[in-house]
Amino acid sequence: MWGIPSKHLLLLSLLLFILLSYTHYPSAETTTHDAPLMEDDLNATVTLMEGQLPLIISVPHGSLQLPATMPNRTSGQLIADAYTISVGHQLSHLLQQHYNAAPYVVILNVARRKVDVNRPLDQACESPQTRRVWEHYHDVLQKTVDTVKKKYGHGLLLDIHGQAHKEGMVELGYLLTSDTLRSKTDDSKLVQHSSLRSLASRLETPDTLLRGNGSLGYAMMKGDDSVQVVPSPAHPAPRKESLYFFGGYTTERYHTTLDVIQVETPKALRFSKEGRKLLSNRLAQGTIFMLDQYYLSDKSKL
Repeated sequence: MWGIPSKHLLLLSLLLFILLSYTHYPSAETTTHDAPLMEDDLNATVTLMEGQLPLIISVPHGSLQLPATMPNRTSGQLIADAYTISVGHQLSHLLQQHYNAAPYVVILNVARRKVDVNRPLDQACESPQTRRVWEHYHDVLQKTVDTVKKKYGHGLLLDIHGQAHKEGMVELGYLLTSDTLRSKTDDSKLVQHSSLRSLASRLETPDTLLRGNGSLGYAMMKGDDSVQVVPSPAHPAPRKESLYFFGGYTTERYHTTLDVIQVETPKALRFSKEGRKLLSNRLAQGTIFMLDQYYLSDKSKL
């Protein structure tokens, strides 16, 4: 062929094959992960259930959905808070039965392995798509918080999570560390630095809000100690050697507008149908106490 020896043609073909082999083409995975998230897909990542109570239930870590278009995170907490969506729904249902009115519910439908919406944005995700998911979740939650604030003047946000700490307690997070809860005894001052500071400012005697007989922990354990809660009158602070989650990004961000409590539910209760029912009933009892005591003085707004 054009006078080129066959051995040269063979070498030329081999060289061309090598060059083509090392030419970079975007992989299907790379192309998918770089593709923009369609609006319908983005909207499907968050469920909003409208309510008629000054209460929001948020569930950021319960989903097991792993969209192939979103890369996995490579660091941080990656495991789902299993069954917390079920707990959130059961709690909402019990409150609706009691009040004939529903709380607002905001649920993330993407697994924490993809995005962690209870972390600041720079720690929450590792791709443009999951950044948009984070932004969309907090856009929905922020608008819901603003709606409750505008309609009722004040309200409560319960951020539902799960943990597997050996103590098996429900941990209520008020942005106060375990050391602070153990070392500080003047709760009338302590509550002013908590995620209930807005509520505290409306009360003449707010010293029972964190672990006294005006607290969520007290109300959850009242008449039935089958679910242990910290902080509460029975457990004023976590033990020194115990793990305790005192509140994350959601609590920090929204407590200046509404009162916020991070509710860390134990694995021992979440992983059985009977346990979830018991947990939801205790949460409902406590939440009804809080709403009646502090947020529903004017029930004509329901």
